[in-house]
Amino acid sequence: MSKIVQFNSTNLQNVDAKTKLQHEELKEEVRRMIKVVMDDELLYKLRLIDTIKQLGVSYHFEREIEEVLLNIYEHDYKDDQTLETTLFNSDCLERMDLVILLVSPFSFLFFTSNLVSYCFCDVKGLLELHESSHLRVHGEDILEEALDFTTTHLGLAKASGTIEYLLSALVSHALYKSIRKGLPRLEAKRFISIYQGDASHNKTLLKFAELDFNLRKKGLDLTTKLPFVRDRLVEGYFWMLGVYFEPQYSFARRY
Repeated sequence: MSKIVQFNSTNLQNVDAKTKLQHEELKEEVRRMIKVVMDDELLYKLRLIDTIKQLGVSYHFEREIEEVLLNIYEHDYKDDQTLETTLFNSDCLERMDLVILLVSPFSFLFFTSNLVSYCFCDVKGLLELHESSHLRVHGEDILEEALDFTTTHLGLAKASGTIEYLLSALVSHALYKSIRKGLPRLEAKRFISIYQGDASHNKTLLKFAELDFNLRKKGLDLTTKLPFVRDRLVEGYFWMLGVYFEPQYSFARRY
């Protein structure tokens, strides 16, 4: 059984020319990887883009990703796609502000009784629908219903114990908090830990994401530039504790 190994995001002590060169070589390799997927299956292209996005390295390849998504929009969008493909498609295209109308019957499948049995054999698709429902705005009743439905049935799928460990971890996190509501760098670190536990992960992409995360962390150097931040949290807590120490003021101490 696959397990999540916590990604060690320790600061790089020595960022030498060799490390920077390795980072650049891996970046160019990933760039080539994106360019050659034009002729691959639609779902593979969408999964690659989504993985790059969740690993937190998409900012390096904005032009290449836009070209792939435009190609998908113009040539690959069909009405007979699976639920996962449809929602991947919608999610990725909306990220680049392409306005689209989903006409696939899977987009509205949760109105039928068929989805109850369908969702357990395509938990990934249900998870994508759940994340896409967080793009809703006020008055979009269809996506409100989609959110309620997917929240219920993802919970049931997880409780059944029939989905693989890593997918279960993604479901648990989605039910706790949508990736759209998280801090991008924290979400990237969390996903790196999950992705490296996936036996089918792309080694080049994973290595680049780990190196890029650590290089950016080293470049920010917050422990040196902002050493007082950690102390301020403790000081703030004890300040409130000293002023509002009586039991009836627990609300004030909390905030």
